Amino acid sequence: MGSGVPTDQRLPQQALWELVRDIRYAMLTTRSSDGRLHSRPLLTLNREAHEDESLWFFVSANGEAAEHLARDNRVGVTYADPGKEHYVSVSGLARLADNRPKRDALWTPRARAWFPQGADDPNLALLEVRIEQAEYWDVHGSRVVQLLQRARAAVTGEPAPPLQAEHREVDFR
Repeated sequence: MGSGVPTDQRLPQQALWELVRDIRYAMLTTRSSDGRLHSRPLLTLNREAHEDESLWFFVSANGEAAEHLARDNRVGVTYADPGKEHYVSVSGLARLADNRPKRDALWTPRARAWFPQGADDPNLALLEVRIEQAEYWDVHGSRVVQLLQRARAAVTGEPAPPLQAEHREVDFR
């Protein structure tokens, strides 16, 4: 975590961003035409918090995500870093943004695997997810101690002590 300040001593939005900024891949969930939820991994493009409280991704302009968003722009975005025990769930409104300067600024060589013509690829679309609400879990304490406590509870049949975790809901509306 970048600031060195415990999450419970920062603004919830700041704590949320610090939990997700080093997790490069998110799972974006959209609703298909038959109402089913569909998730896919996407590379999070922005590395800093933005004033517009949005997450940015590249998607295929003629792909499934774009097709789903044309019908229903409500999405979910999830992040998980089990090693650090950081978990984040975001809900918001998505749109394909026609913003060439932003697209150029966010271009990364990693995206060339999906868009071989680079930032000029005609199939490249910039997806903005405007965050409405989020919640996060930031587990504190030694992972080894927590595992030992759970193992002890499993053997003895006694309940394990509650996780030492910060759980917060953050409303961006």
